Amino acid sequence: MQVTIVLLLSVRTVLATVILSRAKHYEEMRAAIVGAEQDYGTGGKVFLNPDEQHVDRVLREMKKRELHPPENGLLPAGMHFFDARSLIEDSPVFRTLKSMPKGAVLHLHNSAAVSSRWVISNLTYRDEARLCQQDDRYYFTVRPHGRCPENQTHRITDMRKGHKEGVEAFDRWLESIINLKHKPTAKMSRLATVNELWVDFESCFDAIKGFLHYKPFYEAYHWQLLREFHDDGVLYIEFRISLGKVYDEGGKEYGPPEITSMLRRIVDEFRRQHPSFHGVKIIMAKHKNMNDEELENALKLYDNLR
Repeated sequence: MQVTIVLLLSVRTVLATVILSRAKHYEEMRAAIVGAEQDYGTGGKVFLNPDEQHVDRVLREMKKRELHPPENGLLPAGMHFFDARSLIEDSPVFRTLKSMPKGAVLHLHNSAAVSSRWVISNLTYRDEARLCQQDDRYYFTVRPHGRCPENQTHRITDMRKGHKEGVEAFDRWLESIINLKHKPTAKMSRLATVNELWVDFESCFDAIKGFLHYKPFYEAYHWQLLREFHDDGVLYIEFRISLGKVYDEGGKEYGPPEITSMLRRIVDEFRRQHPSFHGVKIIMAKHKNMNDEELENALKLYDNLR
């Protein structure tokens, strides 16, 4: 009987040893796979020097402190972005990251790349700026066109002067035309449907499009685009652009070849003034709902511009 007990204990010990060995082997294999994947990620083969390691530890501690529930109970990580933005911008981590080089922005649409506040405080104060209304939609423009007939198009300067609630209130209203945060649906985002939010989102792009067809506004806008990202420490930008026609003060129109040359001159001059900025890649973007003929024409245009 004693021999049997000893034998059973030995068998159990062997089985336990085999199981533990296999578990350990699995953990080692898993750790090796995870480590290999991390090595392929951005920065996976970057080794920090002692100073950089110190900064990394400090930044990690800052992040941990920000993830602890604050006394007021408002944890930005658990809030809607529109509600959390002011808290994020006031955080030590954000201020630290803002001062650091970012490398590159690789997915950007030019028509949504400049702060709405700059558009309102700069472009809408220029004498050429107009606003038109069609049904319940508003569009910025410089001259009347199909969507904005002359009898529905008004100088923004005149509208601002005549606004009963004052300049600041008028400018806030103007900004709501191109900034989703100020839309009624965004303020009720927990109740609005995705489709309702999407309609308002697309309306922001439609509204500013008219300004980006006018050459002086187009050039000022793209210079500001470079400036804002450079101020944030971004050294390289890839942005998507439709390359729609642009016209100047005399009504002369410019097509895609002239527009790309225009952008090249802007980027070259910006790099001359800011040598740390590496440059821009322009990605021609068209709407996904284009038909076969439009797609074929877009491909031909791309081939000609290369």
